[in-house]
Amino acid sequence: MREIVIEKNEAGQRLDKFLAKYMNEASKSFFYKMMRKKNITLNGKKCEGNEKLAEGDVVKLFLAEDTIEKFSSVQVQEVKKVDLDILYEDDEIILVNKPAGMLSQKAKETDESLVEYLIDYLLGSGKLTESGLRAFRPSVCNRLDRNTSGIVAAGKSLAGLQMLSGVFKDRSIHKYYQCLVSGEIRDVKTVDGWLLKDEKKNQVRILTDVEAKRFEGKGSGQNMSRSQRMEGLRCSE
Repeated sequence: MREIVIEKNEAGQRLDKFLAKYMNEASKSFFYKMMRKKNITLNGKKCEGNEKLAEGDVVKLFLAEDTIEKFSSVQVQEVKKVDLDILYEDDEIILVNKPAGMLSQKAKETDESLVEYLIDYLLGSGKLTESGLRAFRPSVCNRLDRNTSGIVAAGKSLAGLQMLSGVFKDRSIHKYYQCLVSGEIRDVKTVDGWLLKDEKKNQVRILTDVEAKRFEGKGSGQNMSRSQRMEGLRCSE
């Protein structure tokens, strides 16, 4: 039997979601079967899996240790050492200046991305343990393209991740983009274009007017103002 006391970083999620992270190799049907048979209980009572966990709750697994270990695997990808440009950090969230050329999240299993570098940083600094990864994996809340640099916000805790997701969803946090353009921008202008993504190359480009007539895409408009000279080019927001 194993007793798990829910900590701050594990609170706020459904019991079945927590179990799926804690024993990530087990199927959902296994958890529901064990809960029906009271082999998994919450605070000493029968549970269904949809209960929201609170700090201090006690989950008991009336299972053999071999069974628990068989269904549990903590995978930590080995990545190259990267010095993250950390702009802000507290116990819940972290803001990182992602350089161009770095993925925000990996596209395939062998990729290395900001998420893996962040986990490596937290493990190396003692702010996260491998056992803690069973219940929660830090992750980014906004993504930037590989070749775009800028601020990426990530949750170090479940509460932090939920808070960031909320402000991005309700747009109470604002995002601004800058690009380099050639020429003189004297007035506020809007550039409209059609985007086409090359799935094989994972690249997005703006179609020409002729191409746009043949494709359906997502319109993209960008207001430009406050031009700033930069090595013969201009930086527009």
